[in-house]
Amino acid sequence: MATVALFCLSRSLAHAGRTLAAARVLADAGHRAVLHGAPGQLEALVEDDEPVVVVDEPSLDAVLASARGRRVPVPPAQALPALIAADRAALRACQAELVVVDNRRSAGLAAESLGLPWISLTGGLLLGPHSAVAPPAAAVARVVGPVVGVPADHMRRTGRLAQLADTDPVAPQARPLPPALAQALAAAGARPRRHVHELCLGDRTLVLDAPALLPTRDLPPGVVQPGPWLVGMGTAPPLAAPRGPRVWLTAGATGDPSLVPRLAQGLVRWGVEVVVSGAGAAAAAGPGVRVLPLIQLDTLLPTVDLVICHGGAGTVHHARAHGCRVLALPTHLEQAMVGLALEATGTGRTIAAPTARLLPAAALGMATALLSSPAPPPLAVDRMAAPRALTAAVDALLSPSPRALPASPSPRTAP
Repeated sequence: MATVALFCLSRSLAHAGRTLAAARVLADAGHRAVLHGAPGQLEALVEDDEPVVVVDEPSLDAVLASARGRRVPVPPAQALPALIAADRAALRACQAELVVVDNRRSAGLAAESLGLPWISLTGGLLLGPHSAVAPPAAAVARVVGPVVGVPADHMRRTGRLAQLADTDPVAPQARPLPPALAQALAAAGARPRRHVHELCLGDRTLVLDAPALLPTRDLPPGVVQPGPWLVGMGTAPPLAAPRGPRVWLTAGATGDPSLVPRLAQGLVRWGVEVVVSGAGAAAAAGPGVRVLPLIQLDTLLPTVDLVICHGGAGTVHHARAHGCRVLALPTHLEQAMVGLALEATGTGRTIAAPTARLLPAAALGMATALLSSPAPPPLAVDRMAAPRALTAAVDALLSPSPRALPASPSPRTAP
């Protein structure tokens, strides 16, 4: 058995929950699981008798303090070396033999620099051209434009969208790795990359998206798509059976909390029961609105007709697994693509968060239209597929004679 270090994004409850679930699987298999990341989040989730170790790592601001200078935020080329150095120190301190990374690129690069094998838990949308999500040009302009701060009509008339018809698919592109980041990788001793999406590819990579919603294509060796890891967190909600339509409204950790109170009150005026949680929930409290803390979604969602959220893949997968309609209010590109995938499958709608702030009536109109539409069938999810894939990846990398890995462009260098 081995010491496995697990790293997740800071400040993300969803990633903390998924990483803790992975640590439990590894601990049950006899490994020593050491958790890093999400200060304050992991401590709230880990129970007293957990067979895992939680490292109280410094906050992201503390790690970046030496690189900050007069510029806030720190440019990626300056931040990455500091983050890699901190993660290298953590790996040395816990004497890791293998590393599991949940969308925390610096930890994977730190593992490579120390010659340690690592497993990436990621989503297909972060794999660039390996993502098969290709929404029509008009939809991309309508949703992605406002998310990135560009008016929809301007985005439609410029760049490569100007060469496409409204219905032409917009396939994801491979973005070249900026020279400054390439230099940071070389300085750390990580293997070189040509494109940004390659930062998400470990020695083994698990794509935790449902293929029916967020498909991938031409996956390279060592990459598999077992589907979503639906994590149970929180407590059962103290809610009676609904007497009419019920909506769960959440901004998650990365959505726009300013939309929550306005949408909640607008739905109440339409006779809808509203349950809110997460950022912005307290400001939405009032008649017809229940504010709840961390909720056990597998108990809540069977009672819900519509989920209004930021478009996070984890939230959307959980909602669709229970057959809920979804209205996505994305604030960044990945969430926008999740929302557009919902539209393509006919199981939801999406309106960019900046557009919803300007036109709240449009968002409410989409919500009421979804409530009056037939409920889509639940998304088929094998809940044990991701844990099985993780266990198989760990066994392969720890085996004395592991299966052949993709050849690196150049050998790794140990410090």
